[in-house]
Amino acid sequence: MTIKFLAEFIGTFLLIFLGTGAIIISESQNDLISNFEICLIFAVTIFAMIYFFGKISGAHLNPAVSLSFYFAKKISKIEFFTFLIAQILGGILASFFLYNLYSNNENLGGTAPKYGILLAFILEFILSFVLMFTIVLISKYFKSNLLIAFLISFVIFLEAYFFGSISGASMNPIRSLAPALISGKLDYIWIYIIAPSLGMVSVIFITNKIKKLK
Repeated sequence: MTIKFLAEFIGTFLLIFLGTGAIIISESQNDLISNFEICLIFAVTIFAMIYFFGKISGAHLNPAVSLSFYFAKKISKIEFFTFLIAQILGGILASFFLYNLYSNNENLGGTAPKYGILLAFILEFILSFVLMFTIVLISKYFKSNLLIAFLISFVIFLEAYFFGSISGASMNPIRSLAPALISGKLDYIWIYIIAPSLGMVSVIFITNKIKKLK
């Protein structure tokens, strides 16, 4: 269990540190890093983490993914809480380091609605649903860790690139919670905890219903 904890901790730390770090650098240096490049950094980081840690912990790096796999009975309750603690600690530590490096940045790469709370909530739900559906489908039909890593990271890239300017395209509670906690910007954090969790867990309930109908 220790090796799984470390895999989720390190993977989540690097995801938040590199992904939100790219946003912070871009904001502090007049858009030095473009939106395309920021989305690519997130995607490449996820690709690498799935490739390296996929065989160890599944490389969830996302509490909503872990919750979904728990409801799907793919991981035990102990594994779920182990992953959850690792992800929270890894994400918060990454944002803490970024705060010490860029203390003048107000949001630390956090997410917030651009065009209203309702739109952001619906969009985060849909994006998370699509991502989890992709994960379930790919995990079922593909065995190559390299291909799985590529396909999941590609979907994340597309969602972030096309919809990031609307809601932040978080799809991951800890990706939003970590910078929000350290920066103190907690006004909209409930959106990014509830919507992705509901979106991803919905996939599991729907697929379970389909299996029962068969």
